[in-house]
Parts: sequence; structure tokens; C-alpha cells
Amino acid sequence: MQNNQVTLLGNIVRPPEIISTSNGHQLSRFRFACNRRASNKEGERQTDFFDVEVWGRQAENLNSSCSVGDRLIIIGRLRQQDWMDKEGVRHNRTIITAEAVGLSLQFSSYSSRAREEAIIGD
Repeated sequence: MQNNQVTLLGNIVRPPEIISTSNGHQLSRFRFACNRRASNKEGERQTDFFDVEVWGRQAENLNSSCSVGDRLIIIGRLRQQDWMDKEGVRHNRTIITAEAVGLSLQFSSYSSRAREEAIIGD
């Protein structure tokens, strides 16, 4: 049996953008950074960057609830995208299609009531 599932812990580094597809589905895209636990030879921690896609109601909720710097836990599937630019240089990137997204409580707490009041302005 093959299984393509990843779990990532990291931070939003580019603001989520939401678009509506031609058939009315909501899609949110953002850039996500995950720090590696180990350091390289120079003692620097390396960071991996991923493009994340979130679909449907979860995309709408993410856009209204999350912003740059928020620490998230993402469960999703990996997808490779390959293309060639105008100069003939081949590129590729890894995209995460999120199935579940949640706020991490590792370094801070979260109150949905406080977030609602901040959004509504009460």
C-alpha cells in the first residue's frame, strides 16, 4: 500500500491569498517555513520552504484566522510540480495540499473568543 502523507510544523511566511476557481471552489495559497532540528557544519539551522494549498471551507477559515508568523500544524499530501522557463531552465517545487490545518500551541495560547472579538472589533 502506498501512502503520501506528511505532517509539518512551522510558520506562515507569506500572507495567505484566496482565490475562487472557475467552478466556484475556494483555494488559499501561502508559503510555509519549517526549521530543521539539526544544524549544518557551520552551526546554522536550516529551513525548508513549502508552498501550501488549502481548499474549500478550510481555505476561507484559514484566510480569516491566520496571518504571517502564525505557527501551524499541517497534515497533507506532497505534490511535485515541474516546469521549464522561457530560457529553457527546468524548475521544480514541492507543494503541500493540506487536508487538515491547526494552530500550534507549542509557544503561545489561543482563544477563539479573543480572536473573534479582534476580528469583529468589539
